[in-house]
Amino acid sequence: RKVRRLRAEVKEMRRQATSIKERDRLARELHDDVGHAITTAIFGLDSKTEAFRTGSAEHQAMVAAREVLVDCADHVQEFAFHIRPRVLAGLGLVPAVRGLARWVRETTSMPVEVVVAGDVRRLGEETELTAFRVVQDALTNALKLARATLIRISVAYTPFGLEVEVRDDGKGFAAGLAGRATVERGVSGQGLAGMRERVQLAGGVFEVDSEGGVGTAIWTRLPFMEARPC
Repeated sequence: RKVRRLRAEVKEMRRQATSIKERDRLARELHDDVGHAITTAIFGLDSKTEAFRTGSAEHQAMVAAREVLVDCADHVQEFAFHIRPRVLAGLGLVPAVRGLARWVRETTSMPVEVVVAGDVRRLGEETELTAFRVVQDALTNALKLARATLIRISVAYTPFGLEVEVRDDGKGFAAGLAGRATVERGVSGQGLAGMRERVQLAGGVFEVDSEGGVGTAIWTRLPFMEARPC
């Protein structure tokens, strides 16, 4: 029985490693291949546009095409970042969270604070990615649904594990949740079930505290899985 369980655990670890590598590969291809191809096309359009008289139909068509390509480049860069942010792989969770907060502030003008506590260090890839995805999804909820005026992200390396909380001062859930209740499928709040499932797969705990008109706090604790030495 123990042998079967160990085999199942090894199989799951291999699956997770393959998934991480596939995300890395896709993010690299989007950024390097597709992104560079679009950038090259933009430069090509710029050189051709100069040949047409400003205001002519041809010039306007070139300018419009350039705008479409620039928009595509922005979407490719954003999509690659959401698949697997390079700063997460290269520098770790805290720099990635700070970069995400900065990106939200710059693109939405929403105040986002980041507070870090404890002995910051590199953790296993799946642990860091799970925590980052929770922050990412919680921010998306707060921006799209909560009507918040302030978002606060807390990352704490505690004796009990990695604790991450995203708190907003938005409208909260209409039904409300009394205290910190473990989120089950079907609870109001877009994306909560997906976050809960992701955290559970990583061996963690996912909870939410929400009250109508007060705001929402999404909290998770993940077990420490130290990064493997190179």
